[in-house]
Amino acid sequence: MRTSNRLDLSVPPELFAAQLAAMQENGYTTITLDEMVDHLEQGSALPEKPVVLTFDDGYRDNYENAFPLLVERGMTATFFVVTDFIDTQRPEYLTWDMAREMQAGGMVIESHGRNHTSLKGRDDDFLIWQALGSAETIQFELGRRPHFVTYPAVNMTSARSTFSAAQTTAPALPPSRAPHTPATISSSFAACGCAAQPRPKNCSGCSRSIGRQPSSPPSQKER
Repeated sequence: MRTSNRLDLSVPPELFAAQLAAMQENGYTTITLDEMVDHLEQGSALPEKPVVLTFDDGYRDNYENAFPLLVERGMTATFFVVTDFIDTQRPEYLTWDMAREMQAGGMVIESHGRNHTSLKGRDDDFLIWQALGSAETIQFELGRRPHFVTYPAVNMTSARSTFSAAQTTAPALPPSRAPHTPATISSSFAACGCAAQPRPKNCSGCSRSIGRQPSSPPSQKER
């Protein structure tokens, strides 16, 4: 959530506040990714209108702008951080002290890899270094093992050895082709003015994709 002109990737604070207010006014409740995956895999109950809010990269304005607005409204969100960018002379990114305060305030910190490098075509050793390295850093700094990763640069690869699920902004598969797995959860963008009100059905500016959410959990045979 930034004050830049990148409307495809950012939202001004006042618009984000309006989006949160609109969600609450229309009966939406924020949930965590853990709650969503428990629902997909085990059928755990969710609120009537659940929504997962996620932020990528771990920019400092997540702490300065988004975090206070979420806490004020009793809402939660997940922040995917690039671990090598934190506390390394990069003033535009979070510090671990900020991340600890956000976690204590009800936010969830997850992995966006070590350095936001594309994973396409990389060998297993590099993937393990990215996945395991970021997970161990988060656990060391925050005292909690991350459960999720969002793929950097929209490249998808296997994350099963380290994480419970993974997220991408790549388009979701149609239901007939989508596997019953949390390894490729698709997300949508809120960087558009019409997101501050009930979204029109024909609005294409708010997101690149809407993730699949089965109406019931997969059977044991389908897993």
